[in-house]
Amino acid sequence: MSNPDKTPRAVPPSSTTNAPVRRRRDQAVGIYVHVPFCARKCPYCDFAVDVRASIPHQRYAHGLIREFERRKHELEGRTVHTIYLGGGTPSIWDLDAFRHVMEHLQSAIGTQNFNEIEICMEANPVNITRENLRAWTDAGVTRLSIGCQSFQARILKILNRNHTRDQALSAVEMALEHGPGVVSLDLIYGNPEQTMDEWARDLDTVEALEGLKHLSAYNLTIEPGTAFKRRRDRGRLALPDDDLCFEMLDYLIERAEAMGLERYEVSNFARPGYRSRHNTLYWTGAEYLGLGVGAHSLRIDTAGSPNPGIFRHANPRLTDAYLSAPGEPAPDSDSAVPLSAREHFIERLFLGVRTRAGLDFAGLQFQFEGALPEGLLQKAEALLDELCDAGFLTRQADIFVPTHLGLNVADGLAQRFADAL
Repeated sequence: MSNPDKTPRAVPPSSTTNAPVRRRRDQAVGIYVHVPFCARKCPYCDFAVDVRASIPHQRYAHGLIREFERRKHELEGRTVHTIYLGGGTPSIWDLDAFRHVMEHLQSAIGTQNFNEIEICMEANPVNITRENLRAWTDAGVTRLSIGCQSFQARILKILNRNHTRDQALSAVEMALEHGPGVVSLDLIYGNPEQTMDEWARDLDTVEALEGLKHLSAYNLTIEPGTAFKRRRDRGRLALPDDDLCFEMLDYLIERAEAMGLERYEVSNFARPGYRSRHNTLYWTGAEYLGLGVGAHSLRIDTAGSPNPGIFRHANPRLTDAYLSAPGEPAPDSDSAVPLSAREHFIERLFLGVRTRAGLDFAGLQFQFEGALPEGLLQKAEALLDELCDAGFLTRQADIFVPTHLGLNVADGLAQRFADAL
């Protein structure tokens, strides 16, 4: 659930000419690898997924490597900080195909650098075995994100998950004992027919897990094109009302803090020192190279480049189309259109106020000064100060940090930026 293209975009794409925006001072970049294959399609999922009886494991690995070779020049002058394997279901991948891709990335990045970066992999409980944990860790995985979604049998059935409560619990416990250094798990609340008591029991289960370093808990959203959307349109989906969802969120925050898990982003909680480095890169405006079906990329080519500007790249969402030409953008994707400096600036604003790391306004000035319409930086700073006065943010020198209230209404703040700037 961590594919960067899932964050809401408050600003529509633009075909305007790009200005010479600077990169972040640290030149950081993350690599996202999308593995689309799934055993079944979840009714809430609108990611690029592929459910098929026979998975082309090696063919897909070769496609990823061909795409990386075609696009590795996009990493020049940048430092790879993270690799994230998302899906889909990366843990369903054949181990030989997985090793093939990881060894190629290690060779390209360099062993020393490879051993220093965060490498996170999403996994489903049914794929977690001691053999797989050992293979993933040996290949370089340092962090495992387990998609439990719930520990309640009734909710798992509603979500069409292919694991039971006991399988999920056993998988997490096995990963904590035999897996990489950091284990995170995903939960969803606000599910159809879900009660507060069921949500409390999920959090009781989380609290009993010794050694858990990170928790991601997402309020269910109904996305276009999903089975849940079709059922809701027909009046056949009984969702909790907003008041109950806010109650679930407040209870989540209270329980997570009691467990020593700090809320550092709208939907993410971590023990000190265990925040997701990959997602933090994305939230703080780093570039990312997306490989695989449906993967998105963001690249900033600075002044002095042959074609300076801010560029999005989107791969085809269908596996066969991707494998026919790995690395070629989807011909019908608006994400292939360059972004203007203003669009990227506003995205940076609303991503920055989603995380307790805050919005580094001095860093924004460094990147965007001279690239934006006259007065826009000053107007944005004034708006941020207004949000401080309203209790949504606090200002610490040049860092604007969201309060808990600000995190709870982050999507509304995003719309404020889009409307005002």
